[in-house]
Amino acid sequence: MLVVQAGVSLAAPYAMLAGLIALVARNEITQPFIGEALLSHFLLAFLAGSLATARMIGPWRVMLRLLPERVRALTVGTAVATAVLLVAGLALVLLAVVLNFGQVRQLSEVLSPGFVGGLLLILLQLLYLLNAVIWAFSYIAGPGFAIGADTLVAPTGVQLGTVPSLPMLGALPESGPVPAWMMAVIAVPFAAGAVAGVTVARISPSPSYEAAPLWGFLTGITSGLVAGVLAALSGGPIGGARLATVGPSPWEVALSVALEVGVAAGISAGVTNLLLLNKRARKPLDKAAAPVRKAGAALARAASKVGLAESDPRPLPGHWLDATEADTQEIPVIRDDWQDEHASAEAETLAQARPRPAGPDPSVPRPPRKDIVDESDDKGGHVIYVDPYAWDRD
Repeated sequence: MLVVQAGVSLAAPYAMLAGLIALVARNEITQPFIGEALLSHFLLAFLAGSLATARMIGPWRVMLRLLPERVRALTVGTAVATAVLLVAGLALVLLAVVLNFGQVRQLSEVLSPGFVGGLLLILLQLLYLLNAVIWAFSYIAGPGFAIGADTLVAPTGVQLGTVPSLPMLGALPESGPVPAWMMAVIAVPFAAGAVAGVTVARISPSPSYEAAPLWGFLTGITSGLVAGVLAALSGGPIGGARLATVGPSPWEVALSVALEVGVAAGISAGVTNLLLLNKRARKPLDKAAAPVRKAGAALARAASKVGLAESDPRPLPGHWLDATEADTQEIPVIRDDWQDEHASAEAETLAQARPRPAGPDPSVPRPPRKDIVDESDDKGGHVIYVDPYAWDRD
């Protein structure tokens, strides 16, 4: 509450002073809008005064922690998405100035302001730099902006007429179709939404799987509102006739940013929230399984030391659990005497089943057979014929 009071106390006199200057500066050529001057200067001074007061109270992290968790998540997510868009807009402005530096320098030479006039011209363009950055991120968002009535500078095409002789406007692209590769800038709002969604989910995870995408999409809506306000403040007439329409359309920019950032933030917030919930759900299982796995690893090491096991370099299967030191231990292979005897019996059976070598060639003469008579029987012996090659016919 103190921060809000300080911001209002600083913004109110600043806005009144700006309105008074706008009223005094009215003439036949220049006719500023009093209401717009009051509102824009009040918001600008309120924002600057509130941030300065909050910074004097304590660090930013302490101030953010004073907010409720959901509000803090939305605030940080919106700030992240807006910051990404502004940085991308600044990069686009600098790139356009570098690529069209010849036209910028030519316009400066045509004006020939001199030394003092040149310094004032540079100062004026620096003051318009924030407007140019907002116009650039309006271009990135898709709707683009206008430099006069019936003009448009957008990724879908450029249509320009006579523009003011401000050197920085020489960086504008020429009228006609835009190269196809320039359409890639439309991916920036989706990237900003993805980063914002991850931020929202990490600051305030949702217990239900369906709530996280909704909070991500809500972040896109708040980002769209901020973008619409910035677009409204950056535009406005800078003259009469054609120059009465300058800048982006606030509602078009707000709608485009809300949809692009919201969709990407919803998807990324849902995925991030799912991963966080699964990680939290695995922690009790990991904690409960750790003693069991450590005991198994200790038994394995003891068995290998007494000779009951042999080492196997294969790691233990991790299942759904995270890898620990016990998973990298070598698996013991316990000896089984019954399996050893069973393997020996199988080996002997296979050896007996092997084909025996063939007998001698019949063409080779054999030695004569020798008869052996058993004389143990007195009544009449019987003759036993012993064939030395009888084993060949078994």
